[in-house]
Amino acid sequence: MENRLETRGGLDITTLKIGDITYEYRQLINSHFEDFVQYKLYNVCIVSVVISLPEPKPGGYWEWESERLIDNRVITYRVYEGTTQGSPYLFNFKRWDAKKFT
Repeated sequence: MENRLETRGGLDITTLKIGDITYEYRQLINSHFEDFVQYKLYNVCIVSVVISLPEPKPGGYWEWESERLIDNRVITYRVYEGTTQGSPYLFNFKRWDAKKFT
């Protein structure tokens, strides 16, 4: 049986290509981003572009990087083999309306 390599949003990371646009949904952002330390944002969509392909790492996870469109900050994503636990709610399409934090 193959190990699953998908996000909690059901995105199969083996299909990612450089330049793909992804949509990460978060229900709450508090102090995760330096520029929003004083604020709480609910139901936020982070739009980014894939800048490196997923690669296997020691410890049973795969890692890749995307760049946020709003400020070019790099986000490092990880997906563990065989589980979506701890992975982001990441989609390759706009899933629902949210405050857009591109």
